[in-house]
Amino acid sequence: MAVFMIRRADQPKDRMTFTLYRVRRDGKTLEPQEVTLKLIVGPGDEGEPVVTILMPHED
Repeated sequence: MAVFMIRRADQPKDRMTFTLYRVRRDGKTLEPQEVTLKLIVGPGDEGEPVVTILMPHED
């Protein structure tokens, strides 16, 4: 879903947010819940591009 969102963006940035629906893996929940996630693209240890996906309140 993150790749799809990046491809749809008019101006891709190094920080973006996106939403998706997920079903919790608790063995009981069957209904999907909407979740907002944050995507950050930055350099790795060797300068390679690294994609990190976080909750919106995380850094």
